[in-house]
Amino acid sequence: MREFHETLLGMLDAGRSVASATIVKVSGSTPRSVGARMIVPLEGEPEFTLGGGAFEAEVARDAREAIAKGEPVLKSYSLADRGPEGEGQECGGTATVFIEPIAATDKLWIFGAGHVGKCLTAASRGLGFDVTVFDDREEYADAARLPGARAVVRPASEYHAGNSRPDPRTYCTVLARPNKAQRAVHRAGRSKRPA
Repeated sequence: MREFHETLLGMLDAGRSVASATIVKVSGSTPRSVGARMIVPLEGEPEFTLGGGAFEAEVARDAREAIAKGEPVLKSYSLADRGPEGEGQECGGTATVFIEPIAATDKLWIFGAGHVGKCLTAASRGLGFDVTVFDDREEYADAARLPGARAVVRPASEYHAGNSRPDPRTYCTVLARPNKAQRAVHRAGRSKRPA
């Protein structure tokens, strides 16, 4: 079961939309019993199995339709042979499957943990974002002062080691302060202005 959830979270973290398909009721002979689960991504091959064959292919089609509509579905499938043109299996039983689409969480990356970044992090709580705050200053990049952030990243080495690249579900807000060189240029420019 842990492997199932880790795989599901990995797909969601990668920004993939998926559906979870779970057998919730069986009658007669079926390849798997109640509780068997499968993950169906919108694109790509399913992970885990409900028993294979035409039954599983039909569930995968219905799961992708549920992802597109954004609505869960409870459906019964006959595993009886449907003749030469049918898609059935030889098991002969029926399986009821609960299909639940799960959308990837939108990410909010906040660059800068100063007073504005701190307020934005707090304001984002309860909005459903997966929030990461980036700042190179130890006194600002403190998880205790940034409630609402799932992660706080300090130096560039941490950023490159533990973060994926932004994807279409990533919103970036840059609230960073000017660097020392920019401040020096700004001060020099001010000092040359006529009085």
